[in-house]
Amino acid sequence: LQITKKEGQNAYFPDLLFSTLATETLYPEIGIGNGSNVPGELLENPDYNPQAYFNGFDYDGAKEDGYQYFRIVGKVNNIPLDEYQPEFFETLPLGATISKGTWNGLSWDWTNEVGEDSLDKSLLNANFTSDDTQVFIRYRVTSEDGENVVYYDISVIDVVYNVTFIFDIYYCSDGTQATCVLAKDSIDFNDELVVINLQNISTDGTYIAGVTDPADYPSFTEVTEVDNKIIQFYYPASDGYRYRFGRNKSLYYTFNVDLPLDQYLNDLYTFDIEFVIGENSYFLNDASENVSGLQGKYFYIEQSIHMRTRTFNIYIYPIDNPTADMPYGLFEFIRSWGNNDE
Repeated sequence: LQITKKEGQNAYFPDLLFSTLATETLYPEIGIGNGSNVPGELLENPDYNPQAYFNGFDYDGAKEDGYQYFRIVGKVNNIPLDEYQPEFFETLPLGATISKGTWNGLSWDWTNEVGEDSLDKSLLNANFTSDDTQVFIRYRVTSEDGENVVYYDISVIDVVYNVTFIFDIYYCSDGTQATCVLAKDSIDFNDELVVINLQNISTDGTYIAGVTDPADYPSFTEVTEVDNKIIQFYYPASDGYRYRFGRNKSLYYTFNVDLPLDQYLNDLYTFDIEFVIGENSYFLNDASENVSGLQGKYFYIEQSIHMRTRTFNIYIYPIDNPTADMPYGLFEFIRSWGNNDE
């Protein structure tokens, strides 16, 4: 008895997982690519309509006809995407290999072929994050016999944590925007420490889509939960450093800014926050207009499954006549931590 094993001829993923946990992912989207050198472009008026369902991919005849180019968009939840690869080897056809492509302007450069038993699977890692554009990475699957090749343009989006906030801080020396300069370029303020407090909150407000003007934000009367809170220290003298917060969720936010105080903890400055989107800009309203005592400015962003970046300008104004009141009773907070031996 002689048994001859023929090499595999399949280069099509029967399915593609983006996490091993069902709670971290949704069904991906699969479409027909046009085969151009721009990953992610779809073919216009394709003859096929592939779909992803609970049992994997239905190629709608494209596989049987030998079509080679597909686009897949994976949807995950709170997974780091800056050095990421899908779970290729859970569903890679037996004996097949996969490589990652990079367009150099003239042709495609491909990594070494990576198979189930390869030691360096990290060759397939890619950075799927971007400010606003959707990133597509082209992968090439080669059948075990080397005769069949299929290309997959893959993008991965976080359907929950997909909002990035960027802040620029300005100092306005006479209290008007006409004199505002970047804090790092200000003689009066370039050596001060600013603390930005960001809170993502749940409220009793009603969801509204398609709003950018703070005047149209949904109102609320109660903060039901603080979903997360992030604090960032901003030192204006750090030239060339851009301050941004990591990806976060949608909906309700408060932004507060802790500014330098005098030796008796009296306020020396006040601030405004300007929201810039495209050619338009708006000043955020006080959060206390909705809930008494709620600190900071109120910002709202609708839900989306796509990456978004929002930019803000913080304007700091000196108070013309700051109070110099001393606190009552005994106090020691004036002394520096560095002079405790005196």
